[in-house]
Amino acid sequence: CDYSCQCPGDLNGDGFVTVADVLILLSGFGCVAPPECASDATGDGFTNVSDLLFILSVFGNACE
Repeated sequence: CDYSCQCPGDLNGDGFVTVADVLILLSGFGCVAPPECASDATGDGFTNVSDLLFILSVFGNACE
C-alpha cells in the first residue's frame, strides 16, 4: 500500500488534498490498467467518476 492508502485522496503525497491532487486525477481520468493507475483514489484499479467524487469529498483535508 502506498502513501495514498494512509492518507486517502492525497495523490501527490504532500500531506494535503488540494487542487494538485484533483489535477493528477484528471490527468489520468479513464485509466483502466491496474495497478498502474496512479490517479486511482479509491483503490479499485480504475480512474473514473467515483474517484473524482471521492477526491471532492475529502478536498481540503490535511493528513495526520
